[in-house]
Amino acid sequence: MGTAIVAGIFSLIGGGIGSIVGPLIGWNVTKWGDDRKHQRQLIDTWRTGISELAPDSNIALLSWYPSLQGYLPDDLTKALESGYGPRTYRVPPETDRNPFAPRLITIVNQLEHDWGLSGRKK
Repeated sequence: MGTAIVAGIFSLIGGGIGSIVGPLIGWNVTKWGDDRKHQRQLIDTWRTGISELAPDSNIALLSWYPSLQGYLPDDLTKALESGYGPRTYRVPPETDRNPFAPRLITIVNQLEHDWGLSGRKK
């Protein structure tokens, strides 16, 4: 009889722990999936925005820029926001690419890699 009581107590404790831990694990997995989805959407938005840049685009005024701004180095942020940038940068006539596009793409590629979304090993 004593063994049955001990087994019952352990069952109650195990059930209580399982009912608390189970939902927490499920929530963390869901949150992780949502974070990854959001990161993938950011990467796609930035890539699309960068690919559509005109040579004289003021990048700091574009809708996708604020979400990328926090990941940019200070010198690039200052160049994009100070007026010394695409609006005043002299672009050779033979190119139709924004002068900041290559550097922005490099940063986006690095973020994708750092976030584990690129398929490359860290």
